[in-house]
Amino acid sequence: MVDKSCAFLSAIELSPIILFYLSIVAIESVIGIVGNGFILVINLASWVRNRVVSSCDMILIFLSFSRLCLQSCMLMDFVCNLFYPSFYNQDDVYENFKAIFMFLNNSSLWFATWLGVFYCAKIANFNHSSFLWLKQNISSLVPWLLAGSLLFSFGSSLPFYWDIYKVYCNYSTAFPLENTTELKVIKNTNLFYVIFLCNASLSLPTIVFVSSIVLLISSLWRHTKQMQNNGTGLRDPSTEAHRGAIKSVFSFLILYFFNLIALILTLSNIFSAYGTWDILCMLVMSAYPMVHSVILILGNPKLRRVSLKFLHYASCHFRGGPT
Repeated sequence: MVDKSCAFLSAIELSPIILFYLSIVAIESVIGIVGNGFILVINLASWVRNRVVSSCDMILIFLSFSRLCLQSCMLMDFVCNLFYPSFYNQDDVYENFKAIFMFLNNSSLWFATWLGVFYCAKIANFNHSSFLWLKQNISSLVPWLLAGSLLFSFGSSLPFYWDIYKVYCNYSTAFPLENTTELKVIKNTNLFYVIFLCNASLSLPTIVFVSSIVLLISSLWRHTKQMQNNGTGLRDPSTEAHRGAIKSVFSFLILYFFNLIALILTLSNIFSAYGTWDILCMLVMSAYPMVHSVILILGNPKLRRVSLKFLHYASCHFRGGPT
């Protein structure tokens, strides 16, 4: 028997081990919210204090804000699905969660892509006329690139309102000998549309990002070889700064590919809810913005300096010593 309203669903009962893994997901989300909130506040404070914002800081503001909203959306999705399934598993509510998630996810990806392009334009050195033009104009292009990314992300999230998902509940026999039934949630997913939309919305920023990484690494490799030939040490400040940017962007590239796989699998609904693979995808998707926020803080001199001061102050405060 089918009850499409799912109005009588109760909170999901899970085993202790599943609850343990879900608690890790929640902790990852909270750390990600704190980390991206820290990046956002520091850069906004710098903007207000100096009354001007650099192109890099502008990208970080947009990126951290989108990540903050993304982590909050994922945490809300997690809580509603677990504790309020009768509300969460309504067609309109479920579609809204997915559409908002895709908008925030795509925006975050685009902003991270432009951060990689910005690093490439400022650090790499090539004589091609197109690259030289980008190097000279990247700062003035940043506001337009960010605005265009928001429009593209909004447009690519709208199709998730178009009946990609159908959610209904089915009364099935739980214990035949006891003649009892249980209410199960069934989510029909149009896999063709999910894969098509993911490819359409994620392919372009991925290609742009990977291209910028390849150019950046190529330029750094050539620069390192030139320094070796000139007898210059590999530990000079310029090379160290370049390597810090490379590590930041390349680490994000690795994280992104893992997140991309987890994202497509999650949107496809091919795993049972709170099964092993479903939880693994949740762990990866929660870890992705959290870890990258830590990488950005450690790789940015201003953010690293403020974070160390904050940690020193907090340590002295808890120990009761002078700050």
